[in-house]
Amino acid sequence: MRFVPVEGKATSSIVVAVQGAEADGLAMRVRGQAGDRSIDQGPVSVEIGQSVEIPLPGLDPTANAYTITAELLDGTELLDSETISVDAERCFFALVDWLVEHQNSDGTYSGVSFEDNRAARGILGAFELTGDEKYRASAIRWGEEMMRLQREDGGYRMGYGIGSKGESCYVADGGEIAIAMTRLISYTEGARKQRFIDSVRAYMGYREDFREPNGAIGVGWCLHDYGQRPIVPLDVPTRIYAGEKNTYTIGCTLAAAAAFSRVINEPEFTAMVLRDTNWLLEHYTSYSGASAESAVWAHHFVADSALKARIEEDLRSGFIERIANPTNEGWLGGEGRSVLDLDIIAYWLDRIGPDAGLQAAKGRWLYALCDADSTSAIRHLLRPDEGINSSEYRFLDFAAVAMADTVRPMVSMKEF
Repeated sequence: MRFVPVEGKATSSIVVAVQGAEADGLAMRVRGQAGDRSIDQGPVSVEIGQSVEIPLPGLDPTANAYTITAELLDGTELLDSETISVDAERCFFALVDWLVEHQNSDGTYSGVSFEDNRAARGILGAFELTGDEKYRASAIRWGEEMMRLQREDGGYRMGYGIGSKGESCYVADGGEIAIAMTRLISYTEGARKQRFIDSVRAYMGYREDFREPNGAIGVGWCLHDYGQRPIVPLDVPTRIYAGEKNTYTIGCTLAAAAAFSRVINEPEFTAMVLRDTNWLLEHYTSYSGASAESAVWAHHFVADSALKARIEEDLRSGFIERIANPTNEGWLGGEGRSVLDLDIIAYWLDRIGPDAGLQAAKGRWLYALCDADSTSAIRHLLRPDEGINSSEYRFLDFAAVAMADTVRPMVSMKEF
């Protein structure tokens, strides 16, 4: 499948290569269905050893589900065929059902907490789509474990970083964990709801405790000095700041802060989030994964029209230009993290407006992730979890929330 912008419009086509013994009079025909639209293109003459591109004007590149069959014909005789089938909802539920089925006894998924926050949010999306209590219960189990492990100083334990020398506790990891913890406030009631609010507030205190006079936020309690380059090992846990060198701290934590500001509705806290949003825009020129997520959560939850315009301008140059490139295969990047960029594509198209480059990109990403024969299809990883490496599990966790927001636009960001 080929999805590209042409003259300001996203287009769809299929490229078919024909191989085999020499024969005359061959033709390709393409038939299929996308929603209530039938697709019937061709026949188009083709020769052995030739590739032919057949436009598919009936296929919207942003479609979440479609089936396309390319048929090789000799006159009226069908010689061969190949079917492409994309169904984002089916792909999403296969993923979240696998995550729920393989949830650890302690409530974690991969066991790395910043990753698992996205699994939990994706699973909450499944609850929104179905009302099936097993999804809500699974996500809450994860959140309860995060509270059980939470440090007295408010930091969230990360699922790694504890050894013979002591414990690291990074502000950035906690901020990503806090996104799902904030979301879980909407899915709990009474005393349990208050416990989640108190937990996120305690983390926000931990985050603020590493605030620097220049507005940056430090790294956290560390067993490595991230203020040095190259990074230097330490013998004991040490408070490390160096926020200007480690801009990811705000890049990874702004989303949760923006969401929590909507929950508590405290002017002083919201003012802090707005300052951090401006800090992000001043320090980032390229956005992907958590930083792009933070930008759109700030855009949605706290920004006024002027700040929204600044965020959109930054994302156009620092996100869309890269993602819209037809050669971009971002779902493969960042050791599993970059698949989250599908979430930002979904946000832009739903909340900001149409963009031909992003519309075509959505088509490429869903084809890559959801077609059964794609080498990067999610289904290839849905095997016993002992056969999943860390990057693959990270990919599944990050894909869970991105696919949820693709199936029902921005279900993970519903109002509190």
